[in-house]
Amino acid sequence: MKVLQIFNNWKWTGPAEYAFNLTSMLIKNGIEATFTCGFPPEEAKESLITFARERGLIPLVNSNLNKHFHLRKNFFAYQGLVRLITEKKFDIIHTHLTNGHLVAALAAKKAPHNPVLIRTCYESDGGGIRDRFLYKKLTDGIIAVANSTRRSIIDRCRITPEKVRFIPAAIDTERFDPKRGLKNNRNKWGIKPEATVLGIVARIQRHRRFHVIIEAVAKAVKKIPNLKVMVIGRGTNIKELAIDPVEEMGLAKYFVFTGYRKDDYVETLSCIDIKVFLVPGSDDSCRAVREAMALGKPVIVSKRGMLPEIVDHEVNGLVIDDEPEILAQAIIKLSEDIIFRERLGYNAFKKAHTQFSLQKQFRKVVDFYEEIMQKKRLFTRKGKVFDLGVKRASRRSKGDGY
Repeated sequence: MKVLQIFNNWKWTGPAEYAFNLTSMLIKNGIEATFTCGFPPEEAKESLITFARERGLIPLVNSNLNKHFHLRKNFFAYQGLVRLITEKKFDIIHTHLTNGHLVAALAAKKAPHNPVLIRTCYESDGGGIRDRFLYKKLTDGIIAVANSTRRSIIDRCRITPEKVRFIPAAIDTERFDPKRGLKNNRNKWGIKPEATVLGIVARIQRHRRFHVIIEAVAKAVKKIPNLKVMVIGRGTNIKELAIDPVEEMGLAKYFVFTGYRKDDYVETLSCIDIKVFLVPGSDDSCRAVREAMALGKPVIVSKRGMLPEIVDHEVNGLVIDDEPEILAQAIIKLSEDIIFRERLGYNAFKKAHTQFSLQKQFRKVVDFYEEIMQKKRLFTRKGKVFDLGVKRASRRSKGDGY
């Protein structure tokens, strides 16, 4: 089996890490896999390419692989992919974002050996209108990282359920395994060992509802005076959305802003006792939630997106309405009831390491690859091409391919 992973962006994001880790696992398990991505602008200090190279994988870079639709760049990216797919004879073309899906699907149709086109969807609502068109017309199989995503794709696109497979987004659980004897770096941030630390790991953006968290902390510290809040992340609006409101409300002594962490990320995340996550990011995969769970940390989440699928209420975390008073009560409960908190943390650890591991994801993805490849071979006979997703057939002249 030969697999081409296409990620049409240069930024290191949740979906980028998913695609990269999957490629690495394919290679590790003896499958020939190639990773291709976009080229970063000159001013970019960090990119997907730098992260990939640090982890020992050299990607193929295409400066025309753009996240957003651009007619000229799409045309040149299409030409490059046609040459690459035809020359290397990839069996599987696996895409992860909308524009890359479009370009790859057109290039795959041009290839004479008729490769399989797979798409991973990270959005809880199944994506937009363009995605739904691509799923229905130009895709052989779809991987959904949440059950709600899978249901949405099936219902909104009227696609047969067999075409859409739920495979949870995976993380490097070994990296976050506390059994490795991981150390925290509370001393670096001036946090005392006896403090209860609430962690927020996210890019500071307007839609993230930081005001709810700040108001909840203001209520919680009245009962939990040793509470500390670590904000791990960056954002162009961090001063307006977080730093200034914290200072104005007299809460500065409770907050620690670490900024974006790279080399000591695991040690910094290990400082926390409780994680809070109210709004999924742009991709909905909620990588930071899975990482905290892998460390054995209970997570307080809202009922938004796929969060209630990742966190089970009062089993490995708390699922709440994201209002300040309700969040404050959740923080107080987990701060005061240490036995309850540790039980949730242990269950979070178990779920993460049994359901979110890279090896488990690899096996499920490869099984899906093989299943879709077999179906495509069965449904392509004597020049007749069947659309597996909508159960329709169209005739072409012999030898035209799929």
